[in-house]
Amino acid sequence: MKKYLLFVSFMCLALTGCVEKMEEEKESAYSGKTDQLYIAIKEVYGDSYAPDFEYNEAKAESELDIDMDNVKDFFIEQSKEKEDTVIIIEAETGKIEDVIEDLENYKEKLVLDNSDNLRINAATIYDKDNYAFFVILGEDTAGNMDGTDKNSRLKYYKEQNQKAVDAIDGFFGEV
Repeated sequence: MKKYLLFVSFMCLALTGCVEKMEEEKESAYSGKTDQLYIAIKEVYGDSYAPDFEYNEAKAESELDIDMDNVKDFFIEQSKEKEDTVIIIEAETGKIEDVIEDLENYKEKLVLDNSDNLRINAATIYDKDNYAFFVILGEDTAGNMDGTDKNSRLKYYKEQNQKAVDAIDGFFGEV
């Protein structure tokens, strides 16, 4: 009986160790940079940061047409109107171009569905190292720009998105 209890105790400890090791490996598979990049971007915009709905893997794949086989880690947050969006993707090794293509296709779809929305037309796609970004952020002052021509408004929205690009560059140590 003692041998049996000893064996069962040993097996429980071994299984606990295996589960802990699997959890550690799962956690180490993600760099954690996507969350840090999100915080850096969000801080730049302060109160004008409007995305409030976070995407999970299934939603990212079904609604944004992002091939999650090319994704190592990600953070996606969007407003209900899809006018305020931040997508941060760490690509699997050798897959950054595929991820960028997915983001370009998503932008194209958004623009087709919202051709008169200059904020969406000004969406910025940017890549740094093995990360790809899609940004529609910043203050929407469309009501204050009614008398302004389209090119000036488009330029303004691109400048708003540039704040995120500057935050990304600052995060990676380039200013």
